[in-house]
Amino acid sequence: MNLMKKSIVVLFVCCFICACSVTKQRSNEAQLNVSGLAFYNNSSDVVTNVTVTAIKTGKMVTCNLIDVKNHCGTGFPVAQYRGGLLRVKWQSRNGNKYEHEIIIELPKPIEALTKYIAVLKVEEKGNLTAFFMKNPRVF
Repeated sequence: MNLMKKSIVVLFVCCFICACSVTKQRSNEAQLNVSGLAFYNNSSDVVTNVTVTAIKTGKMVTCNLIDVKNHCGTGFPVAQYRGGLLRVKWQSRNGNKYEHEIIIELPKPIEALTKYIAVLKVEEKGNLTAFFMKNPRVF
């Protein structure tokens, strides 16, 4: 082989090895263990038909009615959240319908053995805030 071909082969092998090591590092990253969801209604209107749908999987969590300045929550078997797109929909008692597509920012650092809950807060004028917090229920 001439020098040019040897250089290309060496470059290919180096790239392949680097790609494998990057893939291995990513698979070792901590996963966010989510075991519940809490909807808070911080608005001045009753919120109904709240749904959160994972776009990629189609899995859905719902809550039918959340009174003013109240909340609704649910637990579920632990699932790993990897930063996927979520669709959040709800309507107010006065008939306004709202829809947001969001990605909830992962907490830093992620504690590998800790269970988290997703918190979604419906605010005035159809605004929405979302974040993760450690699940306060330890059992």
